[in-house]
Amino acid sequence: MNPFKDYIQADKWFIALALFLSIVLGFLIGSEKYFIAGALLGIFILIYVFIKLLENPFLGILGITFFLPFERLPTLEIGGNTIKISYILVILTFLAWIIKGLTGGSLKFRAGPAFIIIGFFLASSIISIVNSPNLTRSITILSLIVLMTATMFLFVNLVDTKEKLQRVVKVLFFSAITVLVYGFFQSIGDIAGLAPDITGISVRYSQSIFGFPRFQSVALEPLYFASYLFLPLGLIIGMIAGNIGTLKGKTYQVILLFMCILALFLTVSRGGYLGFIAMILVFTVIRFRKIFTPRIISVFFKTSVAVILAATLFFSITSLGSKAFFEIKNHLSFFSQRGSIVERLGSYSEAISLWGNHPIIGNGIASFGPLVAGSSNEPPEGGWPIVNNEYLEILTEQGVLGLIIFISLLIYMFYIGLQTYKFAEERYLKYVSLGLILALVGVLIQYSLFSTLYIIHLWFLFALILIAFQLRKEQ
Repeated sequence: MNPFKDYIQADKWFIALALFLSIVLGFLIGSEKYFIAGALLGIFILIYVFIKLLENPFLGILGITFFLPFERLPTLEIGGNTIKISYILVILTFLAWIIKGLTGGSLKFRAGPAFIIIGFFLASSIISIVNSPNLTRSITILSLIVLMTATMFLFVNLVDTKEKLQRVVKVLFFSAITVLVYGFFQSIGDIAGLAPDITGISVRYSQSIFGFPRFQSVALEPLYFASYLFLPLGLIIGMIAGNIGTLKGKTYQVILLFMCILALFLTVSRGGYLGFIAMILVFTVIRFRKIFTPRIISVFFKTSVAVILAATLFFSITSLGSKAFFEIKNHLSFFSQRGSIVERLGSYSEAISLWGNHPIIGNGIASFGPLVAGSSNEPPEGGWPIVNNEYLEILTEQGVLGLIIFISLLIYMFYIGLQTYKFAEERYLKYVSLGLILALVGVLIQYSLFSTLYIIHLWFLFALILIAFQLRKEQ
């Protein structure tokens, strides 16, 4: 079943017009001369979307799901802040849900222990601000984390049936295919010599650096895209393990699995590789007795051969193949003297040193960058420095208190995920939960090599784990 079918049939002419206007809007806003016209058009579109969300807030959930990976394209820069479609949809959907609930007298909240833990985490963030060298930045980042919490709260309350969960997962897969196809076009276009303005790839990730383009797609950086890929990867592995879907659907699952693994490889993300290895190890442990079946071995073998052949072909058509191999080997070496490794080790040392200043409540949320840069107000040319290890960054900025609370949240998520997998009678919930556990493993392992807590797909992942747990309890 297509989750957008009824909506598309009812508004097919508007959707066609909206797509056209979106292209026009991007051009108008990008041009100073027509900025006002573009802004007015944008307001018109927002008003119409809000009206539709008042009728059915769940459409906003599907929209947010689709736009999860769109961090860089299409976005809008206003006052040094990046405005993303997913952020706008979260705010509009939240307002529409509250208004519809209040006017209809049917507003009910579903929460649970996870939101109590998150409440304590937000409280620790607020407390840490007393030591912040840049109050504006701390409040901005805190506001983004509150927005991520609102996203999680929305999903938990609006995705209240198995059928809705299925629609969300289908849209997630459709979105993943969309951005993967675009990413492959981007990479092939860069190899073919198309200009970055056409492909949309950032110059620093083009083939001129590695000998082949790193997979970026619509993400800000390849490592962010690698983090996103753990969602469809985990869910697909879970569904294949549970034999979920029709024959046609299973074929699509294998194709998407192949695309995700190849794209993950092409991101050349150390953390992404480690996260994927950890996913496979955890999957092997959980499913040890059932993993070595002819079907699983066949899927794994075919996918592995396809990825290896595709990667070999990808390198062979690149004129800088030998350079690519050399650059990848150095990039992935944890003992090389490349800039990214040296910078990470240096940031770890600085983070530990700064933590000693305020070990309990931290130096203030989002304070590492201003403290290291030596400028509390203006970011340096390359942006604010980060620790590149989420756990160490939380320890530095929110102290032992914040880190303990965050780890408690992660333990709780793993606990309820495993409870759903172990006790769910509904096969779909059981193996979706397995996929979500695997995705969480991958994301959290990768967090040891980068640190941005307000990426929306992390909180989306938390929400799906909670949703599956609640649906299992309601059975």
